[in-house]
Amino acid sequence: MLKDKEDIKNFSYPTNLEKEMLLKENQQESNQLKSQKAEYFITGAWIRENYYSKINKLSCYFFSIINSTFPVEKEKKEVPRNNPILKETEFISEILPEIEPGMIFRTRMFEKFLALERKLVTDTYLKQENLNKELNWISTHENRKPDIKRLVIFLTGLISNNYFLPNKDPKIKTFFESRYHITIGQNFERKRRELLLMEYKVVFHDYPF
Repeated sequence: MLKDKEDIKNFSYPTNLEKEMLLKENQQESNQLKSQKAEYFITGAWIRENYYSKINKLSCYFFSIINSTFPVEKEKKEVPRNNPILKETEFISEILPEIEPGMIFRTRMFEKFLALERKLVTDTYLKQENLNKELNWISTHENRKPDIKRLVIFLTGLISNNYFLPNKDPKIKTFFESRYHITIGQNFERKRRELLLMEYKVVFHDYPF
């Protein structure tokens, strides 16, 4: 419809009245779709609730009780990198250090990113909790599974527009997994990202990267 709107504006009609009528019809269709999208997210809000974060916090609480009851060994064993548990929960805060924005973003690019992030909230890709201001990635496929691909496409757009310092892929992935409470995993690998290189211009066409 955006393409139709552009074509109507550029086409030379016999009278301006015809052009105005077509533009009005195009706008009505666009408003109708926006209303349907808003209604969809309202009616399906309950199924997109991020229970992982709540379960994770509850688990950490029980672990703290156990650790306070039983003495912790002074000498900690090194966790092997090929640990299968870590592959499933790659951003455990007790193991991975917290990534600060200054560690991955170029100068003044984090502030520019925050403007894009606010638009993600407006477009219902992200949900912001009112109490603790936590952000949760809530965009889903039709099968109700988290739409990790769209998040990777968004990050690819940031990378393509030089938001990040070079050679920071692991820290970038960890930062956004923690920030949005979602596991990105191997979807962020460079070879997989390159296949999505041009898609951010389509999916996020109205984002001022």
